[in-house]
Amino acid sequence: MLKKNTNFLIAGGFGISAAMFYSLTPLFVFFFASSSLPITYAIFLATIQEFMSFILVGIVIGFYHWKEIQTPKTYWMNYTLLIPFGYMFGVGIYSNFLDLINKLKNGRVWIMAAVGVLAGPISMSLLMIAALYLNDGTLNNVILNTAPIYCMILSRFVLKDKINNVGLIGIIITSLLTFGMLFNFFFIKDTIDWKAILGVGLSFIAALAYAIEGTVSDYFLHNNKLHLTNYEIVTVKSFVSFWIMLIIALPVASAIDSQPLYNGWTIFKTSFDAYGWQALLVYASGITMGTGRLLYFETVKLASGTYALATQLTMLIWTPVFQILGNLWIPEIHTDRLQWFYWLWAGLILLSLFIVTFNEDIYSWYLKHVKSKSKKHK
Repeated sequence: MLKKNTNFLIAGGFGISAAMFYSLTPLFVFFFASSSLPITYAIFLATIQEFMSFILVGIVIGFYHWKEIQTPKTYWMNYTLLIPFGYMFGVGIYSNFLDLINKLKNGRVWIMAAVGVLAGPISMSLLMIAALYLNDGTLNNVILNTAPIYCMILSRFVLKDKINNVGLIGIIITSLLTFGMLFNFFFIKDTIDWKAILGVGLSFIAALAYAIEGTVSDYFLHNNKLHLTNYEIVTVKSFVSFWIMLIIALPVASAIDSQPLYNGWTIFKTSFDAYGWQALLVYASGITMGTGRLLYFETVKLASGTYALATQLTMLIWTPVFQILGNLWIPEIHTDRLQWFYWLWAGLILLSLFIVTFNEDIYSWYLKHVKSKSKKHK
């Protein structure tokens, strides 16, 4: 019991940290919001995030390899910085690639790869496009954080997890509060355009995709027949997602922006032509995404998919904070000012999702203290 509680505490720390990194990532798209290619830049940003996630995992694995070969005679190499980093970069990415090829020989790993594409670059692209359409990075995160509800429902059918009365009540309350906030959002707007409605719809699709990923990754991380580590899951999904985004998604995005198909590939160069060194922010967003993913899947491993998704609820706090700071410090970012009702609804949704997340503990407490006492009185 103590070990379980400790794991949940550590998992909570990892999950909240992941939420901070995830909250930062979509806001990078506002830096390029003035571009005439909004869809292409959103997909380009997601593509780079997949590539950098793969590179980051390789470097982390290389770090562990470097530690294993250390001897008292080689400690001096650490002070050069260049030697250990070169080793971590080269050997780490190479060994990570070989492990990836070996894992992809198993057909079921491709299921994780397919789900990773859906809940990784595609969902992140949808969220970034939704943020641009809504001119706000917070409302789409409110919708995204209904994912634990869908994850709980999916787990009922896929992992055979049971939903007790407390969980069911939490699901109903959270759903009502989320739609209440959406109604509040549209009620105060002077006009409702198709972009705002589409942005909300895309956010719901992204939430469902993340729930599917949370359920499937829960299965793979706790399956004895096919055990995958959080590093291997990030590697599989990032590598496969990168090539799909590069070959298919970028040309399609370019066509949506009424540009030639090849423009999706030339964006790698033209982003630097247009923004200079500031285009490195795209690659920085990839590092934040990769770090967030490693922390997120570590949370799934220590707890569960539903719990990991629930820790992402703190994005309701981190996203508006980072958005406000971005508006203050970065001239290129001009998102809408948050209304007072956001904090009210966000607080209520966090409370209800807390009930969803810890429904089993709350129900156990209810059976032990409330129901048992009522039986005694009878």
